[in-house]
Amino acid sequence: MASFLYTRAAAIASSSAAVTTVSSATTCSLATGWLSRTIRYAGHSVRGAASAPEPWPAKRSTAAAPTAQHSRQLSGEVAFDVKENEEDEAVVEMEATNHHHHHHNQQLSAPLSKNPPPPTPLQLQPLRPLSSLIDSAPRSGIREVMAAAALLERTSGDRVLHLEVGLPNFGAPQAAVEAAKADVQKLSHQGYIANEGLGSARDAVARYYSQRRGLPTDPANIVMTQGSLFAIATAFGIVLDADDEVLVPDPGFPNYEMGIHMLKGVPVPYALEPHRDWQPCLESLEAAITPRTKLLVICSPSNPTGAVLSHENMQEMINFARARGLYVLSDEIYAEICFDLSGDARAPSALECDHDPRSLMVASGVSKSHALTGFRVGWLRCHEELVSSATLVTESFYSCGVPFCQSAAAAALDHSWDEVAEMRQAYTERRDLVCAILKAHGRLTTVPRGAFYVMVNVKSALRNGETTTQFAARFLQDERVAVAPGDTFGNRSKDFVRISLASDKEVLVEGVTRLCEYMAAHSWTERRGGDK
Repeated sequence: MASFLYTRAAAIASSSAAVTTVSSATTCSLATGWLSRTIRYAGHSVRGAASAPEPWPAKRSTAAAPTAQHSRQLSGEVAFDVKENEEDEAVVEMEATNHHHHHHNQQLSAPLSKNPPPPTPLQLQPLRPLSSLIDSAPRSGIREVMAAAALLERTSGDRVLHLEVGLPNFGAPQAAVEAAKADVQKLSHQGYIANEGLGSARDAVARYYSQRRGLPTDPANIVMTQGSLFAIATAFGIVLDADDEVLVPDPGFPNYEMGIHMLKGVPVPYALEPHRDWQPCLESLEAAITPRTKLLVICSPSNPTGAVLSHENMQEMINFARARGLYVLSDEIYAEICFDLSGDARAPSALECDHDPRSLMVASGVSKSHALTGFRVGWLRCHEELVSSATLVTESFYSCGVPFCQSAAAAALDHSWDEVAEMRQAYTERRDLVCAILKAHGRLTTVPRGAFYVMVNVKSALRNGETTTQFAARFLQDERVAVAPGDTFGNRSKDFVRISLASDKEVLVEGVTRLCEYMAAHSWTERRGGDK
């Protein structure tokens, strides 16, 4: 028999048999040399250590009730006696003495079984339902067309002409790429950064507004986000409570409605009419406002229409909101992509029109202007009083941004405006080319002044009761051309599809020509009630 004795003062090992004694409130462990041993104490199992002794847990009020075998009161000292059985397996016995009795060699555990009984199957209950917000959330028709086009390409092997998504087909500016490559090597930029973003990135955004736009901005006004879309979501998170209403443009970016819905807010559309060149009117805003209205969303240049608010129109919108105590969120992601503005390539900013910045938030980024969509860098420009609230929202969902991506964005803002000018010139040429094709086929309705989209009216080619989402699916299947359905942007554009200018000229010429010819081939047939 081999035994080991441990006390509070020392651990003594002898080559002869020994009894190991410990206090119940001190440490317990078995010496090295045993490959597998288990100590069972009052229904608890502890794997014996092969190194230094580990503390035995103090008396627990939550311990399991003693079995009949272990019903005696354990107090005073606890002794462990280790023997070897005939099969050379360790059997661990524990003896306890109290102040009046001493019991020897009472076995508390049996040898470990090599074939333990199978566990009792769990009685599983059906899972609870998912959030009702998911089932009722609106979906983006743009992404649905993208997915359908990708699937068609994989399954058929055919080439699809992509005119559905606002993804610039230019490479990232070289300054941004080099900054990201250098920055990712820095240990300090491989980990977490401040919730509000990298200091150098906030500095660069502040310089952009102060120096390029003439709008004095401090880095303390900037919160960096994962793309401008999360800047929009952050603004919603700051302002909205459940059932609060938000005025959103119709047509407008579908993710406005999606984000508001996820926060249990209520999107309320205000009309942008095509016969007004997709410009808003105050009568539509007035008709949409209620006591629950809390926020007005403006987007200029507009996605999907390409309309640009003049300084006067922007001022009217800001005044309307301020007179009614509303917050304003101005989505200015396309601000650097404008055409035909008397030589100014930038759209007017809401910051030029609001002299009380406590109620104004501007969402922007480098995805569109600098072709950095995959870097996912945007920002929210707001009053310092709102910055701490904004960082609480961002921290709740993704902790912080990616430092080397934000360094790339900072480099692009400081050094890449020549590339921006070249891209803007290319978009201008593409817009003119597409508008010329549409005009030649009698399909031109409006000429976009900014962003890189053109709206095309396809009402004459819609079958009875057909939506533009269904038309886009049919057109994709028949002609291998992907366009964005107008009904995903709102009711006012339900007879339109959107063409993206973020593709090569050859793709645009072929895709838009196919669209015009497809409408011509189907329009008269559908009017007669036939089904081609």
